[in-house]
Amino acid sequence: MCAAIRISGLRDYQCNVALLKELSAKLPPTTRLEWGRYKLRLPEVTLMDFGKWIAEIGAGAKLE
Repeated sequence: MCAAIRISGLRDYQCNVALLKELSAKLPPTTRLEWGRYKLRLPEVTLMDFGKWIAEIGAGAKLE
């Protein structure tokens, strides 16, 4: 999904606040807190940022 949005060049879709809230609401509470902390370091939060972050979480989970 992130790749399709990036290729489209439609900046508004990259910053879809409603979709970001919906995705983060599906996370367990502790992971949601991690996402909140991660967002604080970003000047602007995009779906690409969420995708990168969740991929890092997934990669870390595979190491356990």
